[in-house]
Amino acid sequence: MKILSFYTLLVVAVLTSCKKDGLENYQVEKTHPNAEEMLAEFTRTLHSGSLAWQAVLNPKAGKSYTMFFKMDKGGNVWTLLDLNLTTARSPKSGSYRLSSDASNASIHFSSGTYLDDVTHKDGYRTVGADTSYTFKYMHGDTVMLSGNQYGDELRLISITTEEELHFERGILGNAFIYLYNFFVQKPYFSLSTPDTGPVQIVIDVDNRGIIFFYGKDGELVYASTDYSYGVNKILLKTPVRIGPYVFYELSVDTVTGAFYLADGNRRFDLNGANMPVIPLHLLLGNEYPPYVSLPSPEYVELLPGWSDAFKNTWQQSADGLRNSEFQASLLVFSFGMDIQRKTMDIEVFFAIDNATYRAVFPYKYTKTSNGVFKFEALPLDVQNNQLHLNASIIQPHLKPLLDMVRDNSFTINLHDYGGASFLAQMTSVERPDIYFTGHMVQYYIP
Repeated sequence: MKILSFYTLLVVAVLTSCKKDGLENYQVEKTHPNAEEMLAEFTRTLHSGSLAWQAVLNPKAGKSYTMFFKMDKGGNVWTLLDLNLTTARSPKSGSYRLSSDASNASIHFSSGTYLDDVTHKDGYRTVGADTSYTFKYMHGDTVMLSGNQYGDELRLISITTEEELHFERGILGNAFIYLYNFFVQKPYFSLSTPDTGPVQIVIDVDNRGIIFFYGKDGELVYASTDYSYGVNKILLKTPVRIGPYVFYELSVDTVTGAFYLADGNRRFDLNGANMPVIPLHLLLGNEYPPYVSLPSPEYVELLPGWSDAFKNTWQQSADGLRNSEFQASLLVFSFGMDIQRKTMDIEVFFAIDNATYRAVFPYKYTKTSNGVFKFEALPLDVQNNQLHLNASIIQPHLKPLLDMVRDNSFTINLHDYGGASFLAQMTSVERPDIYFTGHMVQYYIP
């Protein structure tokens, strides 16, 4: 009934407002003559029940926060904030007051509440959260407020006495502990749905953001949103759609400590892994640099994951350069892809005496939805491109490696060799005995 009565007040206020024509001076009438009645209605709402409210603060500058307000009728307020474990468990107190002007009813919070602790960068400035809010409307058990200075959104949600105890007992802080204890177990986490297959999830704790990505029709699909901490859950600022499923929160199973997402009665558990579950061909150029760089095992670095067949091919090309009239040393053979343009440069670094040179062989490529790459050489522009000219000079001596690229198609997958990062491993589809690994970095001449 409160919703209906408040809506009626708004309609009456709009219908009874008037407009005068002409340029003569006159006394400005109130846009909403019943602003005092509006204030009285909100006062009754705020002071009803236990006077306890769960709040969602969405600053205009971004991010999202969960807060708790406990008010009394004397103008005192106690607050909690999900900024960190301490602010989620240790209340800060202040005061509040209600007011009305010509058209609006407002609530004003004094200094001392946790609203003072919310800050954001606005260009070169650091700005705080609004502490004065205008009542916008009520919907069910939710009061919508809009900040008077920055336009922050504050949603006050009426809670039961039992829910109030969750905040007063510090249970809001448990989400920080659950999140750390679960996600520290493995470096990568994902879920799987029947419609999308594996869905990788990345939580950025420092920036309070969460990213979902998965493969669809050979491309990488992203969905992201900010998040805040709730009671035994992570609240998504905006709903995330993954295939036909819509998720509003990341919940924790308080018995097992595991996290899951749910859409209706469908529950999707998060599983940890030591490697990403999304195929590397979808991640190149997105999560990983689009390079597979092979350093010389003789002069630079001996990498694992090279087959005997490939070692022989590499050695033939290395010997070809060494025994040429240049007496050059093969240092790096690198595949550098432009994912958007579907082109690739094979960059070759080689040394003559004490000088290092770079040559570039241009290619275009196709890729199937399953991640099979086929490379096709493009003409060298030796007249206008010095790197192409360098390539033409050493091309006859690199024939074994270049023929291998021409005659084979390749898959590219992650290779875990126990180092600080992963390697990329390319494997021939036509000749599975040809495979090799490389760093996902671009080399430069110092």
